[in-house]
Amino acid sequence: MTDARPPEPIRAAWARLLAARRPLYLDVPVLARKLPERSGPSRLVLELTAEDGARLGRAHVFPGEWYPGARRSSFSHYFLVLQRALAGLEAEGREPRLRLQVLKAVNAGRDRPYLVLLKFVVAPEFAVTGGRLEQLYRCPLSAYYQHFIGVGRDALRDATAPAFAAGQALHRGYQRAAQEWVRGQDPVTALAAYDRGVVSAWADDFAYYLLAPSQRPTRLHTLPIQAGPTIVRRLGERWPDGGVRLFQERLFYSPARGLAGRADRIAQRSAELKVLSAESEDGSTQHSVLSTQHSRELYELKTTGYSADRDPRTGRVAPGGVQALAYHEILRSLDGQSPETYVEVVAPEGVEAVPLPTHPLVTPAQAHVLGTRDPDR
Repeated sequence: MTDARPPEPIRAAWARLLAARRPLYLDVPVLARKLPERSGPSRLVLELTAEDGARLGRAHVFPGEWYPGARRSSFSHYFLVLQRALAGLEAEGREPRLRLQVLKAVNAGRDRPYLVLLKFVVAPEFAVTGGRLEQLYRCPLSAYYQHFIGVGRDALRDATAPAFAAGQALHRGYQRAAQEWVRGQDPVTALAAYDRGVVSAWADDFAYYLLAPSQRPTRLHTLPIQAGPTIVRRLGERWPDGGVRLFQERLFYSPARGLAGRADRIAQRSAELKVLSAESEDGSTQHSVLSTQHSRELYELKTTGYSADRDPRTGRVAPGGVQALAYHEILRSLDGQSPETYVEVVAPEGVEAVPLPTHPLVTPAQAHVLGTRDPDR
C-alpha cells in the first residue's frame, strides 16, 4: 500500500496519449464542458481543460466505447451516464460542465489529434447515488436502469428475497443511536432512537419485505431488533463521554487517487478537549469544536450475511474488507494520516469490531495499512 506511485502529471499523461495510436490507460482528472452545437444523440463533443485552466483540446465520447478504427463496440454505460449527467445540468439551466477522472482514452486521429474518452468516472459532486435515485423515482434501481438508462432486464433472473433490507435497518438504527448518544450519553434514549431508525427503514423498504413472505419472523426481521442493545452498549464503551464528531453516510472523494466512497461512519475525536456534535434526524448539524488536534476513526458496518474474505492460513473470515480498505486509502490520501479503520460485523450474538490490519483481506498480503505517507502518493 505504501509503495503506490504518485499520480501522473496531467500534461505528461496527455502528451503520452497524443503520441500513441492505441487505447491507453490513464488516471488523470479533467474538467469537461459539453459543446452542444457539435454534440448529438449518439456523440458527445467535449472541451477539456486541466484543473489549473490549461486547455487540453477537444475529445469525443461514443456509445459502446467505440472510436474510429475500433473493430467492434459492446455495451458500456460510460456514454449513457455522461449523457444523462450533462442533460441534467442543462435542464437546470446550468453550464454543462463537470469533472471527470479519465481512466482510458485513445487518440484515433491520423493527421491530427482526435481524442476519444473510453472509460472515466464522474466526480461525486455531479453524481447521484443509487439510494437517492430510488428515493426520487420511488422504484428499485432495476426500474431506473431499464427505463432511464436503457439497460434491458435479464428475463431469466430470479427475483429473490432482498437480504439487504436487514442491513438497511441496522445502518439507519445505528446512525440514529450514535447521534443521540453524542447528544446525551443516555442509553435509554439512544436505544429509543435506534428503534425509531429501524422502524423508519422498515417503512421505506416495506415493498421489499413483501417479496419475503414467511410464516414466522426470520433473520431478516429479527437481526435489527436483536442488535439494538449491543450497538448502544458499544457506543457507550467506545465514546463514554460523547466527545466525538461523527460524519455518517458522507460522500467523500480523493482527487489524488480518483476514488470516491460513502463511509458508514467517520469519527473524529479531540486529543485535548471535547468536541460536541448535535446532529438531528432531519440532517441539520451544529458543531462546537474546542480543539484542533484530532484523531480519526473509520467504521464500515456489515452483517454476517455478506460474502466474507478468508485468510487461507488461519481460516479466519470477515466481510467488508474491500470497502473498508478503499475508504481507508481515500482518507489516507487526503493528508497522509491513516485512520483507525474497523469493520463492525453484526451478528445475533453481538458486534465484533475487526481492525483493518488484522482483517482476512489484508493479512494474507502482509500489507502495511497504517503507515503515514505523502498525501499525493
